[in-house]
Amino acid sequence: MAGNVLEWVADYYDADYYVSAADTNPAGPASGMLRVIRGGSHPALIDAWMQATYRQPIGESGRLVDVGFRCARNP
Repeated sequence: MAGNVLEWVADYYDADYYVSAADTNPAGPASGMLRVIRGGSHPALIDAWMQATYRQPIGESGRLVDVGFRCARNP
């Protein structure tokens, strides 16, 4: 997941959400002003950003050249 592009995910961003979230597959806050991009991209050049657990906020209309998305489906 890390290395190609930052991945746009469905979660809303809350910096403190995971302090009280479930340990297994937390869904993220139900609403918010910002979305989450995660992972890392080669242009980042910062080691901390090059891991699947890295998360950062982005506005819903935000655009960056190194952000992509992945199509996934729950079984």
